[in-house]
Amino acid sequence: APLFFHANSAGSALAGRIRKTLEWWQRYLENPPKRVIQGTSTPRERVILYSDATGDGRVAWVMASARLNCFSSSSAWVSESIRNSVCFRKVQIGTWELIAAVAALHSLFRMPAFEAGPLEIHLFIDSKSALHTLLRGTSRQPDWNFFVQEIWFITATQSHL
Repeated sequence: APLFFHANSAGSALAGRIRKTLEWWQRYLENPPKRVIQGTSTPRERVILYSDATGDGRVAWVMASARLNCFSSSSAWVSESIRNSVCFRKVQIGTWELIAAVAALHSLFRMPAFEAGPLEIHLFIDSKSALHTLLRGTSRQPDWNFFVQEIWFITATQSHL
């Protein structure tokens, strides 16, 4: 914390707290604590998911893996309950892109071919704002938070990590 506050201040002199902090870091880095983590070499099957959506609620996805390649119809509509949970805004494409990703993941984990074994999922979303929200893990929009949470939870619970 002292280093952070010093970096954001106008002064350049090192105060006592900052000097002590730097000395602590020097001692720590000279002899850092060691921790051994045993890793597993479980091979993971790579699954690539491409999802896409239109602004009126139509979603589609394409899935590719070593065992199976499939896709959904581009005319697949999102259920009425999900459509009703979406907050109104002028431009909805980012919302539908997140929903398309949720639909793709749900479809993937309903396939018997992927019920067992760990997966390495590569999810491609056709919206930069939706992708950045997914990577960040949060949004100011409550409906986006719900869909991002759904993506994180389904991948964590279903991909046999």
